[in-house]
Amino acid sequence: MLYALNDKLKVKAEPNLSASCPWCDADMISKCGDVKIWHWAHKSNPCDTKPETEWHLQWKTCFPDECVEIKITHKDKYKIADVQSPSGMVVEFQNSPISKEEIRDREHFYGVMSWVFNTSSAFEENRIVLDGERLLEWKNPKRSWLSTQRTVYLDLGVGVLFKVDGIEKGVDDYDHLMLYIKGKQIMKEDFIELMLSKKIECENNQCLFRCIFKNDIKECPWHWPEGFYRLKMGKWTKQ
Repeated sequence: MLYALNDKLKVKAEPNLSASCPWCDADMISKCGDVKIWHWAHKSNPCDTKPETEWHLQWKTCFPDECVEIKITHKDKYKIADVQSPSGMVVEFQNSPISKEEIRDREHFYGVMSWVFNTSSAFEENRIVLDGERLLEWKNPKRSWLSTQRTVYLDLGVGVLFKVDGIEKGVDDYDHLMLYIKGKQIMKEDFIELMLSKKIECENNQCLFRCIFKNDIKECPWHWPEGFYRLKMGKWTKQ
């Protein structure tokens, strides 16, 4: 974790500083070494927080303090978003393998969100090759992220991300799975600016949280419980 609470204030880790977890109130230990970014860790039994890599911590430091590690609650459940912009856009940074079930769970819970997947190793190993600015080829890719239904960015690890717009599957001469991905490159600083400025809007009568069909309202945790939008005369209408 990048932040903990000291006298109810959100603070970054410092040597000999004491603090508690914002979510479970447990005591935290400041990890202030020479290699990784200074961060916090639970003394024992972490709550909903998960172990984070240096890549995670580096990304979080790119956003304002008030946008990082945000607790989002619906009814009696909560999740800790890596980043949430002032407009409500959630950004999740994913380094380790993730199941299809976890992807669906997060997307359903957060609503409007974007994924950033760490593909720097594949890029370094030349398993990811850029073909111009709008095409990318990926040999032996991670497969779980293919089930995402939200916007995906691939972090190539060189200050450049690739926004995924379309995917075609194939195989190479050795029967290795290949992905041929259409999209566009975006510089890291431009991506950060985009996420912070991105507005959440209703377009084409689609719900704010992408519920398109009438019966989706029964499943969407943002609607009746939170009272955001109602279906009226076949269109989504703000209350």
